Amino acid sequence: MLFGVFLTLGVAMLSVALRSFQNSYSQKAGALGIIIASFLAIFFITGSWLLGLAAAVSWLFLPWLEILTRIRALRLPKEKQLRPKNAPSSDSFPALSEITREIEDEGFVQVGDAGWDWEDYRQFFRLFYKEEDRAQAAICLNEQHDLSFYYLRISSRAKGGTIWTTWNYPLSYGLKVTPQFRINRQRPDQSFWRLYQSHREFLRRNG
Repeated sequence: MLFGVFLTLGVAMLSVALRSFQNSYSQKAGALGIIIASFLAIFFITGSWLLGLAAAVSWLFLPWLEILTRIRALRLPKEKQLRPKNAPSSDSFPALSEITREIEDEGFVQVGDAGWDWEDYRQFFRLFYKEEDRAQAAICLNEQHDLSFYYLRISSRAKGGTIWTTWNYPLSYGLKVTPQFRINRQRPDQSFWRLYQSHREFLRRNG
């Protein structure tokens, strides 16, 4: 019994420590550790592998619960105007610096930070531009109450005015897109490098 307690506590403490690092790989390892610790705790308490597995898998459904109950209820104003805005703290957006480096490694130059606030809803954008490809990139963070999610977007404007956009927006997009927009949607877990390669292929396919 004591072995199970100490093993579970050890895995849990290691997981929390990994989550404190400002590195996406460490944070992912920490999240996996929390799932394992949940499995161990229930397994050692009940002696059932099935209940332990159910406890571990239940973590995977929590984001969907918030998506169904809270994100769908986000309200937006009809008009919004971006203004210069300070970057969020590393506590509220720990991956910002790492994603910024990934984008700059692909030759994009950081243009500035912007955003807007409306009631309890906040948006932050870190904007980039690549002169060689005439492409714009953005890190987009949406926040409401204690809930937040981010996505990446790359856009190129054709001479005729058509805007070709590749993004990994994690939800179904509820707003109507104007005719001049063409969307190339990718999985939310795509890195910026993969997103950029997909965007370039998207442009090649469409001439």
